[in-house]
Amino acid sequence: MREDEMQHMTNVIFTMIKSINSEIEEIKKPVNPDNAISLLSRTDTINNKRINESESALKEKKDLLQKLNRALEKIEDKNFGKCVKCGNDISIGRLEYMPWTSKCINCA
Repeated sequence: MREDEMQHMTNVIFTMIKSINSEIEEIKKPVNPDNAISLLSRTDTINNKRINESESALKEKKDLLQKLNRALEKIEDKNFGKCVKCGNDISIGRLEYMPWTSKCINCA
């Protein structure tokens, strides 16, 4: 991977990490009681938020964040951007979409 591509991918990963961190904070935010009509409605709203978002969405975001951090650690490795199966370069478009990928589109 060329130096300019490595810098570009570093920027892409940092942007994705920032976005995921914002999404995690949003998921963790408590429900605003002003959005509820009554105590019962507030309780329902909180329960619905927990059911719909918190655990599975939070886990998904944290897993994605972990993958991005690993990609960031590996970006200076000479094999970053090379398919582990065939050894060819992984397209920059695929890396921009999934920086943690280790296989080209043909081998995936």
